[in-house]
Amino acid sequence: MTHRSVRLECRWLAGIAAALALLILGPAAALAHAELVTSDPANGTTLTSSPVTVTATYKEAFDTKRSSMELLGPDGATLATNEPAAAATAESMTIPGLGTLAAGTYSVRWTTITPDDNGIERGTFTFTVAAATPARGALSSAAPGAAATAAPGAAVTAAASPGAGGGSASGGAGDVALLLAALAALVVVGLGWFVRRAR
Repeated sequence: MTHRSVRLECRWLAGIAAALALLILGPAAALAHAELVTSDPANGTTLTSSPVTVTATYKEAFDTKRSSMELLGPDGATLATNEPAAAATAESMTIPGLGTLAAGTYSVRWTTITPDDNGIERGTFTFTVAAATPARGALSSAAPGAAATAAPGAAVTAAASPGAGGGSASGGAGDVALLLAALAALVVVGLGWFVRRAR
């Protein structure tokens, strides 16, 4: 095979790779879903008293009618859900009026669905309400599962991270982009092998 035909073959393969890259990057950009950005309480936080509300903010606007957030108690039972939103889309959800939560670790399970591409994201973040500490010299008669005293602003004693982590949903944009990139690489390698075999 001449040098010219080799150059043409390389350009042909490069053109195919560029076209595949455009096909990959276009859909991947459109698959940006409403992923969790921050939460209050933050993921892994330990509080000295019950929070008044739980709020989560997401990467982009989601469909408020089809998205949800729920607070699960230490036993896994659902204790409260997010309040209904007036707008059709929003970037945050709130669970209000929690009252006094007993000492223990709580989970917040959320689901968001974006209105433009019906992209679904799901995840969970947690926080812990610490047991109230009795005053020095006082007799402690409270049971181990006694509720912590509620306060308007819950003090944070330890935080794992300022951002709230959440389990990634299946079908996330990153996973799809990686899969498409791997398929594109396989196609290019296969085409190169086929052209060499045809020489």
